[in-house]
Amino acid sequence: MATVASAQLTDLSAEGWKKQFPASVRPLATPYQQLRDAAMDRQHELDARRTDLLGNRPTIPHGASEGEKLRLTFGHEVRAAQTVNWLADKRPSDLMAAALGKRELGSLILSNPSLREKLPGDLAERLEADVMEQALVEQFARQLPKVKPSYETPLADSADLDAAKTTARQAMAAFDAARDEIAGVEMVLKSAIDFVAILGDISRPEAFGMLNG
Repeated sequence: MATVASAQLTDLSAEGWKKQFPASVRPLATPYQQLRDAAMDRQHELDARRTDLLGNRPTIPHGASEGEKLRLTFGHEVRAAQTVNWLADKRPSDLMAAALGKRELGSLILSNPSLREKLPGDLAERLEADVMEQALVEQFARQLPKVKPSYETPLADSADLDAAKTTARQAMAAFDAARDEIAGVEMVLKSAIDFVAILGDISRPEAFGMLNG
């Protein structure tokens, strides 16, 4: 990869350096932009996944008929309106106690501005992570093989919740690792901006503009 240091400078005077510096930065711009674009694409994927998992929607059994889906959706909306009123005067600790481990209730609190603002940042983040994990458990419970009958449970024919919970925890760990990776990339991009700004004795906004073309 070409670098600023390897760029050919024909005039080493202060004025010459200033004139030639923008051209010497161009070899950095392409890898910078490629890294930026890849990170932004990944960030959009994670944001879409997060939005989907936090969605305030009813739990609908696999294979439910359209009529059953409509009934559950209507009931969910009615319960949501009633629940918001019930939670309106609750303290943050009460909201957390009521919502942890209950995806529908947690997503309702997070999606309602008046309820969410009751929660300090750390509690909101904790509830968000819990809701996302519960949503993943529901998804994996539908996707993974059911519990097989055994001599102890000859009539077993239900979702394998233990496997679903384990897989959900693994998925959350991967999600968190991906977010950490994006944060790391952002630090690299900021460092590149600082490097160009210091090397060229220019402002960070000017360095940012050079790298972003």
